[in-house]
Amino acid sequence: MITAVKRLYHTCYCLSGLSVAQHFGSRDFHHELILGKEENRLAPTHPVYNICPDKVAQAIEHFHQLPVPEQKEAAADAPDVS
Repeated sequence: MITAVKRLYHTCYCLSGLSVAQHFGSRDFHHELILGKEENRLAPTHPVYNICPDKVAQAIEHFHQLPVPEQKEAAADAPDVS
């Protein structure tokens, strides 16, 4: 028996895949294909993160503004086994 959670999960990914199929391409080459009525059009979805592309751009911009963490020396992290 399929639970409600599984149904939501599969519905989400089916709609995400359909959105990617409707809105494919890149900045240089973008193509949109909607079958049937305009009401069938879904919002664009990022194919990797499964969220709207503008939210992906906002997240990238946010993390680009953060400083790069310093790496500790490997020897300093090694446990003392003497």
